[in-house]
Amino acid sequence: MSESSFQDEVLTELGDDRLQEIAGLLGTDAGGAQELVGSSVAELSGELRQAAAEPAGADEVRAAVDEVTSAEPPLQGVATLGGLAAGGLMAGGGGARK
Repeated sequence: MSESSFQDEVLTELGDDRLQEIAGLLGTDAGGAQELVGSSVAELSGELRQAAAEPAGADEVRAAVDEVTSAEPPLQGVATLGGLAAGGLMAGGGGARK
């Protein structure tokens, strides 16, 4: 799956209502929310692919995906993913530490 099609899938899954909700939380319009989500997906997918390529990182990626895909309110998953990005895989150094 290409990065572009993955972005499209995420945006389609969110739909207009959730993009509007994200826009409201960010203080922007739907276009700004769509741009932010698209760039975030691109960054995260690249980081996740890189982490998954390393044996130690593959388990962490699986755990992160499980956490994000668990049954939560729609934007709770986005907030969790953002928290993971800020303090986990994308923080550099290979992942969150407890």
